[in-house]
Amino acid sequence: MELQQLRCFAAVATELHFGRAAEKLHMAQQAVSFQIKQLESELGVKLFERTTRKVMLTMAGEAFLDEVRHIFVHLERGVEEARRADRGERGRIVVGYVKPMAYGVLPFVVKRFRNLHPDVKVVLLESNPAELETKLLAGEVDVAFNIKAIGQNGLPAYDWKTLSIEPMTVAVPRSHPLAGSRGVKLKDLSDESFILVNRKGNALLHDCFLYVCRQAGFTPRIAQETDNEHLALGLVSSGMGIAVVFACLNKLYENRVAYLPLVEPRFEFEFAIYWRRGHSLALVDHFIDAALAPEEMEPHDRHPQHAANLR
Repeated sequence: MELQQLRCFAAVATELHFGRAAEKLHMAQQAVSFQIKQLESELGVKLFERTTRKVMLTMAGEAFLDEVRHIFVHLERGVEEARRADRGERGRIVVGYVKPMAYGVLPFVVKRFRNLHPDVKVVLLESNPAELETKLLAGEVDVAFNIKAIGQNGLPAYDWKTLSIEPMTVAVPRSHPLAGSRGVKLKDLSDESFILVNRKGNALLHDCFLYVCRQAGFTPRIAQETDNEHLALGLVSSGMGIAVVFACLNKLYENRVAYLPLVEPRFEFEFAIYWRRGHSLALVDHFIDAALAPEEMEPHDRHPQHAANLR
């Protein structure tokens, strides 16, 4: 059974005249008659009663017409949905992210995108920075919210746009002597015990922290390594040590942890959105557009030291 046969049947059933149906379909009357005969042969039923004066649907034809109409309704709906998907108005997008960005711009971008494209399913996939880059290049995620060092260049296979500049702060227990300070120099922390995210959790942060400590003239004493920043702050809140963390995390454990600006050296990272170069998904373009509009974010929801959009 072919779509052309169903179109011919529907036209004849509507017009009850082979000539007018042929004109409507821009076909020869003989070709329409042939399609109907082929359809009747495949179904094994007679769809029309034909006389020299009129054409009438049989009972089988009437029953079949009801279902054919449903088929065309679904077909038209399917065509429209396919076109909407091609325009990026529906479908599914996988967004990878590193955990610190869940406390920053990510929730606002997702909300903004969903408001603009309510029929698109957003799948959020948390990962560490290195794995996220691999998943992006492998096509396992469509866009990625990741962290990069200031001025760091990436692979030529993807593009990115910086969303904000994220300063690092020093997290200390509320009982710590420095808890009331307005700022701290890294070299003044040389005798402290640090809680540090390990290389598996965030190799970039781990390596950069050790580097700036060496630049400040000391090797940090590591009391404990963890897989993520959230656990590191939990250990700080227990009094186990101090940590250097992203400023967007400064609301966590705030009843037991004090956050101090790191005034020297200037220690910052870029929060950025990444996508594969040369992609062909309209949904990705729409999501990037939503991400590059942070000026719509409420001022009190942004960290005061976040840089302006670098769009």
